[in-house]
Amino acid sequence: GFQEAGEENVASQARQMLADVEQRIRETNTSEEADAAIASAEAHLTHQRFGEARREGAQAMLFLAKGGMLEEREAQVTDLEERIQAQETRHGACADIRHALTVGAGALELARAPGKGVSLE
Repeated sequence: GFQEAGEENVASQARQMLADVEQRIRETNTSEEADAAIASAEAHLTHQRFGEARREGAQAMLFLAKGGMLEEREAQVTDLEERIQAQETRHGACADIRHALTVGAGALELARAPGKGVSLE
């Protein structure tokens, strides 16, 4: 009885150690996968591929959640999303300005064209 209880205790400790090691491996793998997804999102953001950047950011969140690390690294992913939104807004504003300049240049060309009877006044 006494020896069996000791063996059961050792077996229980061994199972717990194995579970701890497996958890650390999962956390390491998902952390590395999350880091890779964040790096990929950053690269997409640099090239103004906002949809792809968002997808990679979401993937990073999934990896972090899977590894139980979402809470401790949530600020990093939130910062990435905020930067994506800010760049997307700036990109849209620049596109609007380019469009307005193109329309204005076209109107100026028409106004300058001889014999068109268009006046800027």
